Amino acid sequence: MQEKRTKNLAHFHPGEILLDEFLLPFNITNDKLSKDTNISINEINELITGKMHINEEIASRLADFFGTTPQFWLSLQSNYDSAILK
Repeated sequence: MQEKRTKNLAHFHPGEILLDEFLLPFNITNDKLSKDTNISINEINELITGKMHINEEIASRLADFFGTTPQFWLSLQSNYDSAILK
């Protein structure tokens, strides 16, 4: 599965990447992420389940927390959006 994920990363919702590549490996709970980023727990849950898109504010908060860039998160969202429209 990991090899397939790498090849088709755009087909995965950014929330799934957040969960599988950031939260689970680093043992970060949704509650901790919510508290430390000031993103509501409902938004975190909706993001992880693919019901919510990453916007600029959330991208900025995730970037600050994980040491990435906002563009990283926005690109994941943009690539996913493009992939599902094909």
